[in-house]
Amino acid sequence: MRSHPQSSVFHTTEWLEALRRTYGFAPVAYTTARSGSALTAAIPFCQVHSWLTGRRLVSLPFSDHCQPLSESAGDLEEILDSARADAKATDWRYVQIRPLVAPPLAALDRSGFQDEGTLLHFKLDLGPDLDTLFQGVKYDVRKDVRRAERSELRYVVGADPQMIAAYYRLHVMTRSTQGIPPQPLAWFRNIADCLGEMLDVHLLLRDSTPIAGLVTIVYRDQLMWKYSASDPVGDRAGMGKSLMWRSIRRAKEQGATSLDMGRCDPEHVGLAQFNRGEYFEQHESLEEIWLDEPRLIRRLYQGILKIGVGFYKLRLGNYRGTVNHINGNTLPVVYGVM
Repeated sequence: MRSHPQSSVFHTTEWLEALRRTYGFAPVAYTTARSGSALTAAIPFCQVHSWLTGRRLVSLPFSDHCQPLSESAGDLEEILDSARADAKATDWRYVQIRPLVAPPLAALDRSGFQDEGTLLHFKLDLGPDLDTLFQGVKYDVRKDVRRAERSELRYVVGADPQMIAAYYRLHVMTRSTQGIPPQPLAWFRNIADCLGEMLDVHLLLRDSTPIAGLVTIVYRDQLMWKYSASDPVGDRAGMGKSLMWRSIRRAKEQGATSLDMGRCDPEHVGLAQFNRGEYFEQHESLEEIWLDEPRLIRRLYQGILKIGVGFYKLRLGNYRGTVNHINGNTLPVVYGVM
């Protein structure tokens, strides 16, 4: 599969092995190739058994995307028909694929697959030189990167057990702030062990204490930002964003030509920006959703937007502006919906 131009790290046996070790998902590949012949079309799946969601066939769990590697609609339809037949015979609840590029709709329709919705995928061309790429970064982020480089903060990169444990502590903090359960520590240990030199953990240290972290994967010429986290108190100034720029510089030295920044529901772009501390950018994203949303949840979007603007003003040292945005007239808007 590595030779296919549309393959990613999610197609590799290393990624599938990490899923198996951590969650017990049994990997299986569907292909049109006969035994011993060249592999020209295939889709990797995991057999997922859950007391909560039942038995299902997914390509792939805990993966941002997994493009069906097929050269023709006929090959794709044959693979999907086979997966659907197995699902029916073994009483799986459903079969799910997560393509990066939409497959031929006719093949999906004839195989009984339905579109669950569209997600946004963020990708950056790393072909230009570093100066050109940096000038394309928003001014506020460039300023944070330069401040981090001038500061006494220390940047380290690696993937040994100590680095994994240090990042995981930040990961738990961030997930707690977001109200999302963290993945188990075993998952990060296993992807580090299975992916080997493809994976790096980037940490930003104040003295010897990590305040921000980033987990990246380099597969062939593709850099991927897989996980990021920070200490909400230790990195209140948002200088952890400098890790992203450092990862780009490092990846370009390794020959990377593109950056995969992951996927996001169109409605959640502003929320993701808020969670990353991008308070200026989240204003435009959430304002558009807030104004277009007729349901009561629009008040939640409005409340988060105003809190984000307050945090942005706090970062600038405008304390009066902060108080004006985060006050008794703002917080009840959020609490009234939550």
